[in-house]
Amino acid sequence: DVTTQWRARGGRSDLTFQWKHYAPYDQRIDPAIMNMIDVYVLTSSYNTNLRNWISSNGTTQTKPIPPTTNDLASTFSSLENYKMMTDQLVWHPVKYKLLFGQQADPGYRGKFVVVKSPGSTTSNNEIQSMVIASINNYFALANWDFGQSFFFTELAAYIHQVLATVVGSVVITPLNAQAKFGDLFEISCNADEIFISGARVTDVQIVPSLNESVLGISNG
Repeated sequence: DVTTQWRARGGRSDLTFQWKHYAPYDQRIDPAIMNMIDVYVLTSSYNTNLRNWISSNGTTQTKPIPPTTNDLASTFSSLENYKMMTDQLVWHPVKYKLLFGQQADPGYRGKFVVVKSPGSTTSNNEIQSMVIASINNYFALANWDFGQSFFFTELAAYIHQVLATVVGSVVITPLNAQAKFGDLFEISCNADEIFISGARVTDVQIVPSLNESVLGISNG
């Protein structure tokens, strides 16, 4: 119904048109879905397998992998009964981010340099074991949330508190030849990651004092 107030004109024709929309794996294009509920899951089987892999000094080829999104959706399919019809559950498998030990990625490998407290009679081997035990306690699963950042100053403060009469100073130096002192003082992770330590007693070095040579500052 064209009146004198409006005009209608023929548009272009015979056009070849293609539109592609690539959504991230954790998002869904569905106009019927109103609420996206992100569910982050760290399964007990993956947790146990990875910790056993670390303790047994496993290789990269045998490193456990977390379940897939489809695995989680199948395992927890019963939860679909408790959501609204307009809700969509998006499953995120959480994986560990390994720090410090030789099993970690090269960029996260480090050595703990420790100076004994003056007057301490504790042997070097005992100090190494005590430092590793403190690090493992610090990285206990109950102490961390998914996506939480790591700050070495907080770890150092914890070691000093637990081993106040044994450890005088503790720092961490990177083992990567391209890295410099301080690179491991702050490490972030993604929302689907959580930290775990792979450090061993061989990653703890007892020195009489801290200097540029020990810390590798001169190399940076």
